[in-house]
Amino acid sequence: MKLDINLDHLSTCLRTWRQATDLKLPMKDEFKLHMMEQRPAILKNHERTAAAWLTALRSAVPAAEDTDVFQEFMAALEDFQNWTAAELQGLDTLTLQSEIEHGIEDIIANEPELAARLSELAKKIRNRGSDADQ
Repeated sequence: MKLDINLDHLSTCLRTWRQATDLKLPMKDEFKLHMMEQRPAILKNHERTAAAWLTALRSAVPAAEDTDVFQEFMAALEDFQNWTAAELQGLDTLTLQSEIEHGIEDIIANEPELAARLSELAKKIRNRGSDADQ
């Protein structure tokens, strides 16, 4: 079976999706807000799409004259998939950091003695840094 795939169109999709997700395309403020609020879901959709395309295209055998172009596209598609995974990991890390900070704030708010001890410790650490600078 012969199948012609417009790799230019697919490359444009990848580029546009990434630029839109990173807010690098001109768009109304309302849409920017939507893109920021929905970033995790959008990235997950991009990740699933890249995985599906890779699954489908890895079994493809390009015509001899198209081998280089096909390999370039596959590399770009893998880069896109890696980008989505890295962005999702970054969001997970930010979420975890935020949860830890809020948890510590809650503990300190309910433990004034602990808060005072931590404040003293922070002062000592700052003073050591000042002493080292001299």
